[in-house]
Amino acid sequence: MRYLGQTRNMELVLNATEEGLRVATDADWANDVQDRKSVSGFAAFLFGCPVHWGSTKQTVVALSSTTAEFIAANDGLQQAELIQLVVGEILAGQRSPFRLTLQRYTESRKRGTPGRKKRWTSVFRR
Repeated sequence: MRYLGQTRNMELVLNATEEGLRVATDADWANDVQDRKSVSGFAAFLFGCPVHWGSTKQTVVALSSTTAEFIAANDGLQQAELIQLVVGEILAGQRSPFRLTLQRYTESRKRGTPGRKKRWTSVFRR
């Protein structure tokens, strides 16, 4: 409480670096050695500023890393729609398209580029 009392005159200023809502997702395939379930993670950025993030254990066993990534993307889409509804209420019903970015790290040893990153970006409109 003392910290809050001493810092009540301080403020955090966030400058918009981009427009709209962007959600980045990622998955760690078959992370749990007991049940082989993957972990999904997401980060939501509104006007370039992080506003919501989290990770959850997936409820199904993904048979491939690509499947785990798409499950994570679905979780990210649900979070994006929720954020979009809240922001739409605040901004008097304005809904703009949002971008979803999926990141996938692949081990392509045959090509000599271990840990190569693939990135897909999609724009969703409602």
